[in-house]
Amino acid sequence: MSFIAKLAGLVAAPVWFLFLRPAALGGPASYIIVSGSSMRPTLEDGDLVVVRRQPTYAVGDVVAFRTDQGNVIHRIVGGSPEEGYLLQGDNRDYADEWRPRVEDVLGRRWLHLPSGGRALPSLRQPYFMAALTGGLALIVLDKPAQKTRRKAGRMVRRPNVDRSMALLSMEGLMGLAVVLGFLCLIFIGGAWYAYRQPEYGVSQVEREIYRHHGAFSYTVLMQPSDLYPDGAVGPFSASSGAADDGAEGAAPPAPFEGASASARVWVDFARINAEIGALEEALGDMLGSYSLTIVPTVSVRGRVGDHEVDETFSPEFGLELGSRLVTFDSELERTEGRSITESIARPGEITLGGYSVPVVTARRATVTGAVVCGVLALAIALALFYGPGRSEAGRIRLLHGSALVSVTHADIESSHQVEVSTI
Repeated sequence: MSFIAKLAGLVAAPVWFLFLRPAALGGPASYIIVSGSSMRPTLEDGDLVVVRRQPTYAVGDVVAFRTDQGNVIHRIVGGSPEEGYLLQGDNRDYADEWRPRVEDVLGRRWLHLPSGGRALPSLRQPYFMAALTGGLALIVLDKPAQKTRRKAGRMVRRPNVDRSMALLSMEGLMGLAVVLGFLCLIFIGGAWYAYRQPEYGVSQVEREIYRHHGAFSYTVLMQPSDLYPDGAVGPFSASSGAADDGAEGAAPPAPFEGASASARVWVDFARINAEIGALEEALGDMLGSYSLTIVPTVSVRGRVGDHEVDETFSPEFGLELGSRLVTFDSELERTEGRSITESIARPGEITLGGYSVPVVTARRATVTGAVVCGVLALAIALALFYGPGRSEAGRIRLLHGSALVSVTHADIESSHQVEVSTI
């Protein structure tokens, strides 16, 4: 294996171990392939996101977390580590039902590769695995061959390298030191740019603070019979729960505390039918069918957290009322969320070539890259100039290279003339 490949391996191995090692191997990183559109335009379907575990998380962080349905990646819009984080997709106007705690969070977004997740399935194909296995085998089996030959029944060993190969090796190391120095300068420029970018930016997000939910259920009353001894069928509703006792007409105001409150009122269709009958008798005509709209009105006053609440929720439920048939709405539930616009601090990002990296990550990566490249370049240069067995003449030859010429005769004391073989 060449010196450059070994050096690259020595640099890449600790970087992978410290920053990119998967959680399954005890590392801090998890690899998430985005599926769906809930995080548009921040994340698109098929993107690859690398997340890293953190001791805690803040509002504005894009995190991946575990659920019963699989891993989800959304943005934190509220909550706390103790009570669970409140999360929401950037492309949604309501919060998630999950409330993950710190131990449920896989990590915060660290690296974003657009469409990177689309390439992963192809990497699992047999032809790619065969090519990868062959490449690894070549690397493992790539050992310097013993340059030997047999002559007259005895082993004769050839020199490993000649003078020209040694000079070529030194020139190669000098070139590598120059490349590392150039990379160090690039990393320094990147660090300078990263430290000029704000670590956090302020953006506006919609956060749901509470939700109204209305459900319509009904019970059919009839004469008791063998089939229906109770004289009633139902209640029918969108949920399977039984009906609670409720008030007919308007319910009195009721104070409540906590995360939810509910109330139920009755609608007496028998009285509605009686009023319709009286109307038809007064008009002397029977229309046969009537459209009826039921609008329950819920007025809420109080506080939700730090926010004042004073509003009304009035969902409409329609039905067709005939002399023998009543047709209800196909949807027996109505839900309306209430959101507020908040200014939150989001981690700043640097986008280059379609790839987005948090500013904090860019700062650490560029500083680390500058230090590693600078140290390696300095180490190679010191080894070349002051390594074991390196004479003053050798250092001059290494430093000036092709600028040196061969001398055949020199008479410095008398004539101050030097004869050279070639120029």
